[in-house]
Amino acid sequence: MRILLLGHGRMGRMVADLAPQYECEIVGIIDPQSPLHSGPLEEDRWRTAVDVAIDFTFPDAVKPNVEMLARLGINGVIKTTG
Repeated sequence: MRILLLGHGRMGRMVADLAPQYECEIVGIIDPQSPLHSGPLEEDRWRTAVDVAIDFTFPDAVKPNVEMLARLGINGVIKTTG
């Protein structure tokens, strides 16, 4: 499974670390604060490169992220902690 991570904090990093053990690949990280930031979510390249996006962002970012994922036709999982 090809995963796009939205947010690369503690949980995003944990998913990235564990992904290979579950035969998953992190194809991109959308987080301007991360040194591994892959560019904006709005790019069409994600349409064919991603099976699912996992959103670990802040509450105010979730709605625009979900709207963009829907426009791109990408399935999403929204996860929060705390």
